[in-house]
Amino acid sequence: METVIGPVPDGWRQLRLGDVADIQPGPANVKSELLPVGDKGVPVVTPSEVNWFSLDRRAARSVSAGTAGRLTRYRIRAGDLICVRTGDLGRAALAGPENEGWILGTSCMRLRLADSVNAGYALRYLHHPKVRDWIRVNARYSAIPSVSAQVLRDLPFVMAPPGVQSSVADILGALERRIAAHRDLIRSSERLHEWLLPRLVSGEFLDEDSGTRPG
Repeated sequence: METVIGPVPDGWRQLRLGDVADIQPGPANVKSELLPVGDKGVPVVTPSEVNWFSLDRRAARSVSAGTAGRLTRYRIRAGDLICVRTGDLGRAALAGPENEGWILGTSCMRLRLADSVNAGYALRYLHHPKVRDWIRVNARYSAIPSVSAQVLRDLPFVMAPPGVQSSVADILGALERRIAAHRDLIRSSERLHEWLLPRLVSGEFLDEDSGTRPG
């Protein structure tokens, strides 16, 4: 069978993403309600929290409890997919338990999937190169590229059998955790290097004669 991502096995189906997901764009007015950076409130997810595959555990911005009470339709649940609406189109992340109750920001969209769809599979599907190309082709371009909820609803979605969906999520999820661990190690090593370089070059930790650390 030929699909937007190329040939797939018989028995797979191509639907509209809107057939298997409730797609909710963020509220238009939340930017004006944001508390100053550093103020404690109900977290708001913005594109800066949408990493590849997972959301940050902390949000940079928040709104008051009163504002959050008026924005209940924009609450996030664990298992929701959060997509970026502007800029880096196609970037999406899976909300975890630590993101439960966050508010959807203006520049993001929430995908709440049907029970028949594995969220991990849908997340990786959105990152498929041909799917991202489809989103870019169908996006609206002005000063900043943007994608509407209707465009995402019309996105062709290839429905794999449940066992395949689970395998895709498990295999790629394990690999992504290894990648994240290596990135954390690289960042830690870079910070240590930056801290040590001026101290070692100035002889702060080294014995002047032997070039070794003094004991």
